[in-house]
Amino acid sequence: SGTKELILVDKIKETEDITSFYFKAKDGSKLIKHKAGQFLPFTIKTDDEKYRDVTRTYSLSMKPNEDI
Repeated sequence: SGTKELILVDKIKETEDITSFYFKAKDGSKLIKHKAGQFLPFTIKTDDEKYRDVTRTYSLSMKPNEDI
């Protein structure tokens, strides 16, 4: 389906308005290498009855092919 469960491994507040999130695959597999300018939709599961799954799109800001 083109989806992968991720685990948040680090969160860094870069500026007042920008926070960097670092993820790894839940199953331990390597994440695919991205290209400059790509973005990803993230679907977050919540306990809220009204908003069970919330999807937001985020830009990838690390250098292409950079591992954390």
